[in-house]
Amino acid sequence: MNRTAPEARAATQPAGVIDSLQAGFNTLNRNVWLLILPIAVDLIIWLGPQISVGMLADRLLANATPPPGVDTAVTRSIDELRRSALQDLSQDGGLTQYDLLKLLAVPVTGLGLPSFAAARPSEGTPIAVDSIEAATAVALASILVGLCVAALFYGLLAQAVREGRAIPHRFMLDFAAIWIWLIALMALILGVGLGVLLPLVLVVAAVVGVAPGIGGVFASVGLAIAIWAVVYLFFTTSALFVSRVPPLTAVQRSMDVVRHNFWSALFFTAAFALISTGLPMVWHVLANALRTPGTILGIVGNDYILAGLAAGSMEFYKERAAALRAAQSNHR
Repeated sequence: MNRTAPEARAATQPAGVIDSLQAGFNTLNRNVWLLILPIAVDLIIWLGPQISVGMLADRLLANATPPPGVDTAVTRSIDELRRSALQDLSQDGGLTQYDLLKLLAVPVTGLGLPSFAAARPSEGTPIAVDSIEAATAVALASILVGLCVAALFYGLLAQAVREGRAIPHRFMLDFAAIWIWLIALMALILGVGLGVLLPLVLVVAAVVGVAPGIGGVFASVGLAIAIWAVVYLFFTTSALFVSRVPPLTAVQRSMDVVRHNFWSALFFTAAFALISTGLPMVWHVLANALRTPGTILGIVGNDYILAGLAAGSMEFYKERAAALRAAQSNHR
């Protein structure tokens, strides 16, 4: 007996947010050996040599001056940021104690591996590099290696989402392209951040200094735009790994999926943010209380949860991208 149109639509309805998360963890459980990669990187960050810039960052910031030709308000904002950075450096070691190997997790950009150790003090032998060239080489090598391992981990995880299990020798055909795309995506993020967002922050800071009321309005508008961007671009990495497309195409597909599934995408993004920022607090409490056993538990638990969330976002994207393609095919 043929199904009615509503029944057919219901049969092709994508899974809900909770079901997508559950499917992601189920996929990870079937391929749990993939956790070897983030756990190994966490152990290197935790127990490997602690490579820091020593007093190099302190000296560079102390000698930094605003660029010529910048108006007074912006100059004051830059100088305040410089003084704030110097104060941060003097508290608890700041950047002078920062372990450059933590860049293996490619923090801040959201493109790196799940990592618990990157937010913890390193316990390896301290090694200070005192030249810009050496620090740059270590930082760049750490980021590129980190992105390489991230491409391998998330690429295999995406293969498991698409096909049910990760098969390394088959994934190797896609690995080089995905690694290059991941590097390009990071360059795009940094370019937008430094070329667009940083100047806007400096302008808003200057406006706040001159007219606090107007600056507050600008800040609120900026926050609303930032939240909008986070939601619409949230599935960019899922699109890159699951659909195996370059960064700009991945951005477009993420925006398409969110535009056609806005409220469920918003709910998923909020749930992801809540879990990924809340649970690490528990792991840190355990690590502080139990020391070595707690740190090991934190590494395993944190990497498992964040990997499961990543797989869940891939499941969410995969089903909705497939439904969107089907709908577009039906309209042709």
